Amino acid sequence: MKKIFLLAALMSAYCCANAQYNVSINFEDTATLKYVRIDTANHTNIWQIGKPSKIVFDSAYSATDAILTDTALPYPVNNHSSFTITIKSYDWFWGSPSWHGFYSKYDTDPGHDGGYIDVSYDGGANWQNIVFDTILNTCPTYPFSDSLPTFYNMYTATDTLKNGVPAFSGSSIG
Repeated sequence: MKKIFLLAALMSAYCCANAQYNVSINFEDTATLKYVRIDTANHTNIWQIGKPSKIVFDSAYSATDAILTDTALPYPVNNHSSFTITIKSYDWFWGSPSWHGFYSKYDTDPGHDGGYIDVSYDGGANWQNIVFDTILNTCPTYPFSDSLPTFYNMYTATDTLKNGVPAFSGSSIG
């Protein structure tokens, strides 16, 4: 089984497109939590929403709550956990320009454990690591269709875990 995944990650997700569609998710506002799904049926999934109380990860970016792998304990060996943020509005996707951003904090075993972002444009039937995502190039209103979207402070295709999956790994700087 893969020894993989996540960290103590503070993720406040911000999704914006055009002036018509703007969603800012924080983990205290129950109205915006409808976009976030943690698979609670999977008993090995350790993602939680709550107040961080770890050594490295002891506070949230905004207010008190964050989404993280357990609010107090380190992630266990051989754990693979995930959560989903769903954006179902075509106003977001077909907006120009569109972007999705988040704040993260992590402390993992470098090159072995980490976290990655997969995207799906067909309701979850197919998933692709975000560093290989080229869907925005096919969006007719994307203003820079001759170049890939720019990722700031993201991992790259060469930042991989031992299984070859591009991912965040090691320790974040804050």
